[in-house]
Amino acid sequence: MGVTMESSKVTSKTSSLKALLLRAWKERWSDLQWGIHIKTILPRGVSGDVYNLADCILQQALVGPGPNQLVMSYLKHSLSAQLVSYAAVLQRIAKYDGFHKPHCVNCLLEFIEGIQSGITCRGKPEEGILASAILSLAHWLLQCYHHAAISSPESHNDMLQKPASILGYMLNCDFLTAMLYLAKHDDKVLYNDVVRKCHDVEDVILQNPTLATVAPIQELLSKLCHLELGTTSLTSLNEREIDNTEPLTYCVQALLAIQVMLNPSVDTNELANQLRLLQRLKGYKMARLCCEIIRACLMSLNNVLGTNNEESKWGAFTFLKLPQILFALTGSNIISSADGDYNEDVAQSIQLLLQFVPLIDLMDSPASSNCIEAILTELVKLKLLNDKQVLAYNQSREVVSCGLARMDINTSGNQNSGMAILKVIIRAQPTLQRILKTLDADYSKIQDALPNVLSQVLAGKSFELILSVAAVEGKLKTFVSKLIKFNECAKGGTTARPVLFDMTFLMLCSIVQTNGSQVVFGGEDMRGEKSFIETWVEECMVERAHPKCPDLMINQADQLVVDALLAQLKSPQPDFSAIGVSWDRICMSVPAATKEVVSAWELSLLSTADVKRILENMRQSMCCLPICASVWLCSYMQILPQDSLLKPMNMVQQFLTAVGNEEVPQQENFKERFSLMGQIIRKIQYDMHIATSSKLKVSPLSHSIVSREPMSDELGEIWSGVQDKGWLNVSATHALESLFITAGPQWFVMSLVKEVMKLRYKEELDKAVDLVLAVLHLDIETCTEVLLTFVLPHYLHNIILNNQLMEPQCSALAKLCVYCIYAAWQYQGTSPQKRPFPTDMEEIEDLIPGKLLHLEDGVGGSGGVVSVAGSSQSKTESPQLRPSLLKSLKFLFNFFSFVTEQTPYISQQTHFVFRFIDLIVSCGKDEARPLLQHMPATLVPSLVRALPDLFTTDLVLRLYDLNTTAGRKATASDLCLLRNLSLKPTV
Repeated sequence: MGVTMESSKVTSKTSSLKALLLRAWKERWSDLQWGIHIKTILPRGVSGDVYNLADCILQQALVGPGPNQLVMSYLKHSLSAQLVSYAAVLQRIAKYDGFHKPHCVNCLLEFIEGIQSGITCRGKPEEGILASAILSLAHWLLQCYHHAAISSPESHNDMLQKPASILGYMLNCDFLTAMLYLAKHDDKVLYNDVVRKCHDVEDVILQNPTLATVAPIQELLSKLCHLELGTTSLTSLNEREIDNTEPLTYCVQALLAIQVMLNPSVDTNELANQLRLLQRLKGYKMARLCCEIIRACLMSLNNVLGTNNEESKWGAFTFLKLPQILFALTGSNIISSADGDYNEDVAQSIQLLLQFVPLIDLMDSPASSNCIEAILTELVKLKLLNDKQVLAYNQSREVVSCGLARMDINTSGNQNSGMAILKVIIRAQPTLQRILKTLDADYSKIQDALPNVLSQVLAGKSFELILSVAAVEGKLKTFVSKLIKFNECAKGGTTARPVLFDMTFLMLCSIVQTNGSQVVFGGEDMRGEKSFIETWVEECMVERAHPKCPDLMINQADQLVVDALLAQLKSPQPDFSAIGVSWDRICMSVPAATKEVVSAWELSLLSTADVKRILENMRQSMCCLPICASVWLCSYMQILPQDSLLKPMNMVQQFLTAVGNEEVPQQENFKERFSLMGQIIRKIQYDMHIATSSKLKVSPLSHSIVSREPMSDELGEIWSGVQDKGWLNVSATHALESLFITAGPQWFVMSLVKEVMKLRYKEELDKAVDLVLAVLHLDIETCTEVLLTFVLPHYLHNIILNNQLMEPQCSALAKLCVYCIYAAWQYQGTSPQKRPFPTDMEEIEDLIPGKLLHLEDGVGGSGGVVSVAGSSQSKTESPQLRPSLLKSLKFLFNFFSFVTEQTPYISQQTHFVFRFIDLIVSCGKDEARPLLQHMPATLVPSLVRALPDLFTTDLVLRLYDLNTTAGRKATASDLCLLRNLSLKPTV
């Protein structure tokens, strides 16, 4: 009943409007009189669209062979007075099919030309239909053109030129083009009709070429058929944001320095994806990226040449991993030629490398064994370069270096080290292969010969080199699993082999110290029942940022074994095999035995000489025993007061005391084992920041930060040097890691941001942002969460800090946040390492494995007409966000919404929020939508009202998911709001 009454009411009103129109025409009312009288019919605040007012007026105006201009003036007045909406008028015009009445059609075209500059929407009900109405109008204009072209082009000149002119205006107006793009997603059937009509018009033009000169429309047809973001029809954010003069080296070199330090065995594809993300964030071509990767490796290698630390690691990475990374980045685009296969990007990168003459002079000299030439040789093997291009590089080098003063390479220690490292890396590869092949043999067949084989591996720096090669070639876990197998076989029973157990135990401890237990034992390769060494590392082994409880170590001991072990340690000729248990049980009992010795010494039940004899018996029997004792002693010292440290400290130092030739036990391979034992114990001391009773020769890369200065001063000094250089050397990398572990992520991230905000010039800030982004890869997920939930609220809420959000510092901080978000999003699904600093933002119970973030260039089609299915940008399923990162983003957007709603004017905070959202979009393009989908509905409108001049239609179109109804509705609302603010007259 209610529906019938409402329908009759509308019909009654519509009849009244038609009657009023007839009266107005008969009495020749002016448009002002029309405006006065119609208010007697339309209720206050009710749009004429409800009663089809636009339809009534146009029916009356176009009833004859020619248009009624007076009635058309009523329509124009109704539009100006907002009695009807643009959407309703355009929809009604698009339904007119009287193309046989050219005067009426021309009248409508002139009417559209008169209103096109003001097309907008000022009410919520019309927002949802305006986009489709504009697309319908475009379809009608194509119909006009097509009808005139196939009937009589000479007599319908206006019906050719005016549709082309109106379409040209629409496709050159950002707002109208954006609404067309929105309608393409909202009404796919209609857009397909538009595409088909474009084809029809193209066919007619091909048959009558004179049309192309009378009313050119081909370019407009192409734009209509290829409505895509960032193409000719819409503003390109890429062109607006990217500064191609910004160097990339700052971020690439620093990122590689962090990754090689943390995990040299990182998967090649994972590292390539991180570098590819940097390329997308920065907007560089692949050739530039490849050049900077090569340059970064050469800089870092030159930094470590001639030192005892990191040399083999960086040597293996540069000569073995670097070519594989370049292949992962570019290997899918190999070009075949008569001179050999090659990749164009890699070939261009080598030419770009020529501009760095000083670096090439250092690394490409005969004394350094021609490092670059060795890299080029590997690239030729991978078909990334051919011999002709290598020859061209050599010739270019001769031209560039001609007349330059060359360094005296005969006196350069670093260069000789370069020659040495290249040679030993090359030799280490086949050595590793032979070792792995040997370890594949049956235990019973090689148990006697294997200790001698492994002792050769431990001689000098061979073990370090082999581990470096194994890491970069992805064979580290394979090597570890084979060592574990022999360690398990040798630990007890009929297959017991003490020396082999001792040697494999030492090797595994050293590998864990170098690479971390998560890297060594993590992943699918190490699944299954835990071995002894895995259990011992988990419960006892001291690692950085992973201290162990000394009491828990003691709880693992068997008291009967402890008593037997103490008895043997006190005897003049200890024989641990007489205890009658396996070596793993002895190792687990050593901490309890060590505690008994410490307690007896403190109570004066043992003399110093007795303790020394016990320790000598321990270290001259099996080198694994001093390590088991040292991990407990160092953990024990962490909970002791300062005045109680001397005795346990001296016990650790006793293990490190050199053994004279006459004191060396008559055991096979003892020298090699003792040397490795000493390295492991010293590393334990460094990891635990244990002070020593004497001045040891500490490695310059020691990460102990014992200092009288505040940590903020330490960081400031380190960062000042990094900022000045623009790259991370090895010592700075280790020092920053130490500060991160010692102080925690909140202090570390906040302190780095403060260092960035001290800078004043854009070039310095860009450099600092790149360097900080790389440093935060120490733990990019945790640091990103801290940045979003701890640091940013401080800068936006604290009145002292938010005064620092001026340009260019504001944009620099926003850029750092956005870079970190994308880096954390990609990193979360690729790294097997656990984060050492879980935050309260993390919900461990429902972690969702993240998918790799794909930010590949190239969206949209080229040539031909695109159907609805093909016209949308092809994309894979959006990667899921880990709950911790998602929760941080939700928290941040809610905070942004609060800031913008509480500050409805331009301020530092509102400007920062805009820059943050703008950079999210410009860096990620369509990939930004999963990040932005949890924005509160009021956030963007508040920003548009405060900063309308900074928004573009392209930006608004990228903020929402246009494949959803809610996304299209929000986009239309924001586009109309932006349009209305732009049409608002300035005071």
